[in-house]
Amino acid sequence: MVLGLTDAELLLAVHVRLVLAEDAPLLPSPDTEVWKRRLHYLWRDVDAALSLFQLTRYTTGELLSRCDGAQWARTGMFGGSPTSVAALVERAASSDQVQTARVTAMRDALGR
Repeated sequence: MVLGLTDAELLLAVHVRLVLAEDAPLLPSPDTEVWKRRLHYLWRDVDAALSLFQLTRYTTGELLSRCDGAQWARTGMFGGSPTSVAALVERAASSDQVQTARVTAMRDALGR
């Protein structure tokens, strides 16, 4: 699960940067099940993934903190629809809440 979150964070970072730097870029939307298998989530280092997640989140947050309203409104094409930087960040925040609830439920089930 952590590796999927980290890869999603990396993808968000790329999406945000593409939209801020280019005019109406096409934003890739990967098949997460294929990523899970082909990127070897079961055998990768969870601590490294957490570190990468934290650093990626920090640097994207730093970038976004310098954006003005026009930059937050810039759009790229995601899933066939124009999607703003603000919408990308909102979608990621919503996903974070769902994933946090899943991790908490798993931790609670294990009695930790």
